[in-house]
Amino acid sequence: MIKHVTGAIAIAALMGSPMVASADWMMDLRYNYAMMSDASGSDPNTDLADFTNSINGDGIEGESSFGIAIGKSFGDMSLSLAYESMSGEYDTSGTTLADGTLINAGTEAFDMDNFMLELGVNNGLTESVGLVGLVGLGITQFDTEANRISGLVANGVARTAAVANQGNVAQSSDDISMRIGGGVEFKFAENVSLLTLLQYTNYGSYDSAIRADDGTIRKTEVDVEATELSMRLRFMF
Repeated sequence: MIKHVTGAIAIAALMGSPMVASADWMMDLRYNYAMMSDASGSDPNTDLADFTNSINGDGIEGESSFGIAIGKSFGDMSLSLAYESMSGEYDTSGTTLADGTLINAGTEAFDMDNFMLELGVNNGLTESVGLVGLVGLGITQFDTEANRISGLVANGVARTAAVANQGNVAQSSDDISMRIGGGVEFKFAENVSLLTLLQYTNYGSYDSAIRADDGTIRKTEVDVEATELSMRLRFMF
């Protein structure tokens, strides 16, 4: 809670500073597509014979998010606050357990809300084309639903969460997110432009909680990151 309040105060101070207050307003409509992503994480339950030894898979590769951002542009720089939302599946195919079990196919459904403060720089090449760079810092909220994790071990025995006294447990958590990227801005009207960006976003980590056969709950920390294609329609006013 303190982290959220501190972040809100910092954002309000930045947006209300004299330099930003005198700038032009802008709004972005965003679409992000995860082109590349690798599953990773850590299991603290190392005292168990079947703790997760290595988390592998494609993470959130192939998933998409949509968002909106409001901010201000001042000269060749811009400052914006964005909200982005994603609902998809986290792929952990190829994950291995300490007892030698190999998970051939594994996924976990999740919802993710990202609040990102971005600082952008624009270097105009012509009146209608410019290069864009950005860095961002934000907060990601993760939500996972009960009974929405499934897998298939190497011997062909299915492990699904829709089994009594087993499966994943609903979780809510948040973490710091970071972003860096760059691309091209195409201005096709006086106050409208299209940004095409390649960006790397580390959304932070969330706890994947699984109910074991004996009813105990085991948590594994899962990292969420991706190299993304971002398309943004920007309006100046």
